[in-house]
Amino acid sequence: MPKLFDTHCHFIDFDIDTITSLTSLLSNIELLSVSKSPSDWSPNIDLCSHYQNIYPALGVHPWYVHDLNSFENDLMRLDELVNSEHIRILGEIGLDFAAEYLLTRSIQERYFAAQVELSVRKGLSLSIHCRKAFDAVLSELKGNNIERAVMHGFSGSHEQAKPFVDMGYKLGIGSQILNLQSTKYEKLVKYAPLDSLVLETDAPYVKVGADMSLVQRLQAISERIAAIKMVSLEEVVSTTYNSARLILGLNYHDVE
Repeated sequence: MPKLFDTHCHFIDFDIDTITSLTSLLSNIELLSVSKSPSDWSPNIDLCSHYQNIYPALGVHPWYVHDLNSFENDLMRLDELVNSEHIRILGEIGLDFAAEYLLTRSIQERYFAAQVELSVRKGLSLSIHCRKAFDAVLSELKGNNIERAVMHGFSGSHEQAKPFVDMGYKLGIGSQILNLQSTKYEKLVKYAPLDSLVLETDAPYVKVGADMSLVQRLQAISERIAAIKMVSLEEVVSTTYNSARLILGLNYHDVE
């Protein structure tokens, strides 16, 4: 079977046992390790540097912006790290307009716009958090002619997904699809083209499938997608792997 690609996990937040267990599996799996805040950036880069198939993504998550006191310094440091560490992907970045985060909406928008602009200047791919902010996120991406983005844990309907798919972006499909009561998520997978889907776990922050190992979770997600779309498991794994490498810009660089 082709390799599995987890397009969204928080590798630096794994416990040591999980990291150790993954080491022997890295010939069959690739991971994108996203960041949440500037404090994650250096540890993420350092940890990922020890593994050939784990790629660090740097960014400021909308939950972790509280004011603009460090805005200029954060963006300057991010720019420097992208250059010095050969970073290919910004993430996890985005907008969250759920009620508990509305007080920081304008701050989120400043950070998101600045990180999108940086990605344009540096030719970087994006891993995007988007909740109750579909129009605002899509407007920012379209306005900057963004070509490569993954919509992490897409929570909208298949109708809301269509504009993102039409732009060529990928939808991150995670453990929610293992919840057989989630008919909205099943419809999303059913109606979206297979080549618009990529796999993700969001580990270790996940509820459904938390008792599974990372690889077991990716396999279970793949099996569920295959059942919904009535295609082979091998086709799902192969297509999502190739889509992940393409949308994250990894096919445009030499992989060490």
